[in-house]
Amino acid sequence: MGLEEMNYQEKIDEEIECQEENEIEKEGMKKEKQNGKVNDNKEEIFHFKQDEESKNIVNQYRIIFNHGIYAGDHANFEQIEIDGGKSKKQNMTESSIFTDEGWMSRWIDENYETYSVALIIACAVFDCLPYDWIVEAADKLYFSFHTKGVQEKPRNISMHLLKEFGAEVVTGEVNTYTGKVKVDIIRLMEEQYQEKILKHIWRECPQLRDKIVLWLKKYCIGNRISMAKRAMKIMGSLAYWDYFYFLNSMIKMFLYHKDILSDMVIAQVVVALNEHEEYRKNINNLMRKWNKENNVHCRLTNFFICAELRDKCDILEEAISVYIDGLKRELSEGKQKDYSKNIYEFFLSGMRAYTFYRIMIEKIYDLAYDTDTLSEKEEICQLFLMLFAVDVDVMETDQKEDALFIKLCFVDDCNYNIKYKIADLWRLVWNCRSCRQIFLHLMSRYEINMKKYKDNHRLECFVKNVFGDICTTEIQEDICNKIRRRTK
Repeated sequence: MGLEEMNYQEKIDEEIECQEENEIEKEGMKKEKQNGKVNDNKEEIFHFKQDEESKNIVNQYRIIFNHGIYAGDHANFEQIEIDGGKSKKQNMTESSIFTDEGWMSRWIDENYETYSVALIIACAVFDCLPYDWIVEAADKLYFSFHTKGVQEKPRNISMHLLKEFGAEVVTGEVNTYTGKVKVDIIRLMEEQYQEKILKHIWRECPQLRDKIVLWLKKYCIGNRISMAKRAMKIMGSLAYWDYFYFLNSMIKMFLYHKDILSDMVIAQVVVALNEHEEYRKNINNLMRKWNKENNVHCRLTNFFICAELRDKCDILEEAISVYIDGLKRELSEGKQKDYSKNIYEFFLSGMRAYTFYRIMIEKIYDLAYDTDTLSEKEEICQLFLMLFAVDVDVMETDQKEDALFIKLCFVDDCNYNIKYKIADLWRLVWNCRSCRQIFLHLMSRYEINMKKYKDNHRLECFVKNVFGDICTTEIQEDICNKIRRRTK
């Protein structure tokens, strides 16, 4: 038989096979309708729109501590050291404003909501960062003071003002992707000046607190990693200095926004507070309360917290259980509500930490084997595939990340037997006729992603690991062929 005839025959065989599979699926759906067990909106639950913004925010959050800015002799800006660094303005003899509390209070009263106050706050928050960055941050804070009729900021930064607040301009270096570049740096002469400035303005200007917090939020996730780290740190300090404000204003303000960035910021503030012994019990009580709130973002915040505080596994288990139950309930109703709409955020909030996804699989596994009816088992299969669809979408192929629901099939963990549990779930999906086509489609998307970094054997390894005990080698090859045909 010639090559063209063989290709033609393969196409005919494929069309017949697809027709047979479709007929089987249609027949199953027909029977379910007759039994009154099918939800006409069931297919819609799988059509998620990938939230690229959420994905990018989480990826930035994950790498936020992996890059930095350097000054002087390779010193990181978090511990800035500038050999021989000299002030732009020397021989200043004016007394510092910190020598008199009354003087500082009068100055703040006279300059309330002026550009000078915005500049001093920006200098304190972003101490030892580039001059241009701090001026830009001061501009944004100043404009937030005046939503209407804002005046133009002064064109020149007063060196006299900086000196009064114990700041100076020195020369440093920024480590860019092209190499090191010399820049001007604004630096506080004494480390304790940062806390003095911020505490004093926080106490003297209560009307500015919300504006300062919302301004800091904008810097908590961004391309300038050092600014993000500093903004996160200061947010945590403000909460520690004024826990009452954190509990009664900051939390409400952020959770009201209902976005993933707000969840991350609150999570980081809680992590910072947890470092202080006097607030650890309060934090535990707060997180347990959030697990019971009728707000998905309370649980998402708990997930981000637990990604760093590994000692809160019981809170994490409860939060995941509530979230999975919510997803299952919406799937049963055939509607996308809060849990389904935030499914990407849910999956990403685990930060690819093993414990999070292990608990997730155990919860789904328990649901599958605690139910007796076929229709309920089918819903569990659909729930599992919903999460796998997100898993495939968010895997970073550029970083050679594998889908987690695939990767867990190869994890040896004698304490939890997770690879056996997830393999059981995959087999349950395969044996569910109405889910088989979705399985093949999602696996074809996975295979396309794996080819991007030239791993041509992962599919065979997965199929053998999951189906090797129940399928012959020929059937395993057939499953792989069906998946690969769909990649075309």
